[in-house]
Amino acid sequence: MFNRTSSVDGGYRIMLLAGILWVVILTPDNGAAATFQGLPAGTTLAHGISGDGSVVVGSGVGSRAFRWTVATGVVDDLGTLPGDSTASAFAASADGSVVVGQSCNNTNTSCRAFRWTAATGMVSLGRLPGDNTAEGIAVSADGSVVVGPSCATVCHAFRWTAATGMVDIGMLPGDTAAFPLAVSDDGAVVVGQSNVSGVSSHAFRWTMGAGDGQSGGSARRCRPRPAYSRRKQPTVHRAIVRSADVSNSATTALITTWR
Repeated sequence: MFNRTSSVDGGYRIMLLAGILWVVILTPDNGAAATFQGLPAGTTLAHGISGDGSVVVGSGVGSRAFRWTVATGVVDDLGTLPGDSTASAFAASADGSVVVGQSCNNTNTSCRAFRWTAATGMVSLGRLPGDNTAEGIAVSADGSVVVGPSCATVCHAFRWTAATGMVDIGMLPGDTAAFPLAVSDDGAVVVGQSNVSGVSSHAFRWTMGAGDGQSGGSARRCRPRPAYSRRKQPTVHRAIVRSADVSNSATTALITTWR
């Protein structure tokens, strides 16, 4: 399981670490109190959030992908791909209209990445040739670019668009696996982890190349930054940490908003 984080600038951070949902609340500069909000019963894990914080996506009781909005207060079950039994939503576009994630069979031995919209429902993005699992882990601001890992014995990084389909974007030279974890707003830059299984791992940054914008792309190793930066650092006035054990099906997903 990947460790995942989601946040809204200056507001909060939701972190999944070792199966525990940690919600860290940061008090804003104006001193207003932060608040917890539990989503309705049936939601167990919030994986992602829209840019303005109004749409939350994740997985619910029975491992079903869900989408919740501030406007309706309703948890929408996004279902699964045909023939599958479980699904999880991992990320949403800037306005929350596009949701990406993974849909699996009842043994989790066959999984496909998916992209959901209200108009199309859940649509399979498939897997890379020869692989048996894939997941949409991140999506561009407008929802047109999806990235994630596609795996068999090892995982490869993919980038999907409607024009190109799912494309293997490679890994760092000498490595054997790659895991994309985020994509830029315009979908042109992908970052994640490239590694030699059980030996070493490296952060990478992939950028598009010429032509079709994918096959000419390249991944670069991220160099360590100095311990201190000249850039102004944010000030955290106060932090409150709470946790919830998501192994309990009655646990509700949490978000926070400013009042």
